[in-house]
Amino acid sequence: MTTEWNSQVICFVALVALTAALGESGSLRWLTFALRSKLRSSQQQRSSPMGVQIVMDRNGDTRHEFDVSDTTAIALAEERFKELTGRGFRAVALGEDGRSGELISKFDPRVEETLFIPQLQGG
Repeated sequence: MTTEWNSQVICFVALVALTAALGESGSLRWLTFALRSKLRSSQQQRSSPMGVQIVMDRNGDTRHEFDVSDTTAIALAEERFKELTGRGFRAVALGEDGRSGELISKFDPRVEETLFIPQLQGG
């Protein structure tokens, strides 16, 4: 959950409590409706499936999200996959619900999270 979404939920709960305590007046009814509409649109925007490519690097990791229903975004994600694996990164399709991941060699847009691990260098 994002901070924006959390603050919207808190405002919604506060409005519901205030509405219950005071009864729905005209302006309060409008505020409640506006906030409910905003929450509904936020939830609908998040309902489209997203893929995430997590690239490990010296600074930690970089995350690249893409919409799996957008062909342009899928093409860019596949290009990133090929570039990184071509540079020696290992791609791991992370398991759902804490299950172990699987090493993959080909891009699959259905994989929700792909972790790219740089090749270890001996000393």
